[in-house]
Formats: sequence, structure tokens, C-alpha cells
Amino acid sequence: MAMPSEPARIFKSEWTATFPWLYVKDGKMFCNTCDSQPATSGHFVSGSQNFRISALQLHAQSAQHKRCDAMIQQNATNADINRMSLLFRNAHAIAKAGRPFSDFPWLCTLDEKKGLSVGDSYRNEKKCSEFIESIAEEQRMQLRSVIQKAHYFSIMVDGTTDSSVTEAE
Repeated sequence: MAMPSEPARIFKSEWTATFPWLYVKDGKMFCNTCDSQPATSGHFVSGSQNFRISALQLHAQSAQHKRCDAMIQQNATNADINRMSLLFRNAHAIAKAGRPFSDFPWLCTLDEKKGLSVGDSYRNEKKCSEFIESIAEEQRMQLRSVIQKAHYFSIMVDGTTDSSVTEAE
């Protein structure tokens, strides 16, 4: 008596909605998250033909997948921090040099030409103004903290005259 054979399992495209890291190539399932990290191995890196939802669930909960996902998140966070640092540095240069806010997009383009990744967002005069306001507020808070911790402080005021010999204070 012949044993009934199990029906052939196939990839179901709706799985990609539940597992966004999943992709299929040459009849095998791969994990985009784990595949993008160096020195990783496993069924979903080399290609899995185990077309079962339980295999996907096990992989999603595996330590390797979680570690690769954390590394991707960390890399994205670092890239965002570097990009925002460049934007704040450019805004600070604009304020420090007394340049118009309209120079901000140009300065960002200059950074891009130097090979620095500034991104496409926040590269306008309005955001430059907001960056400068944030920098100024942070400086005010630091100064306020120093003054509050000081036992004594003094304020010195000096006057000057301009070319028309008018006192400007």
C-alpha cells in the first residue's frame, strides 16, 4: 500500500506582508536583513526551500536575525546622526559668519560635492533658521546652568563710537 504523498509546498506572496525582510529568488527564500550583514550564514542567507510559515516564524525569532536587525538599526541611526551633525554644523557656520540663510542650501550642496552625505531633507532657509534657534537655545541653557552654579558673577559693559562719532551701546 502506497503512502499518500504530501502536497508540494510553494511560496505564498502574502508572507512578504508579515515578513517584510523576506524575498524569493530562484525558487528559494532569503532574508534581506541577514543577507545584508557580513559574516552571517544560515538557511535564509544561502536560500531556504522550506516553504512553511513555521520556518519563517522560527527565523524571525532567531538570535542571528535579531542581531542582524539590531546592526541595521544601529547603522541607520549613526547615519542619521552624522547627517544631522553636518546640517547643524552648516547652520552654525552661517550664523557665526553672519551669512544670509539663503547660503544654507549652497553650503549643503558644497558638502555633497566633497563626498559628505547631507541628505535631501532640511536643506532650506526655514530649517536653517530652526537649527540656529536650537543651537542658540542650547547655548542659553548651558550659560544659565553655569551662572546658576557660580557663587559670584559680574557683568562688564563697554561702549564704542561709530564712524559718525555717535555712541553705540
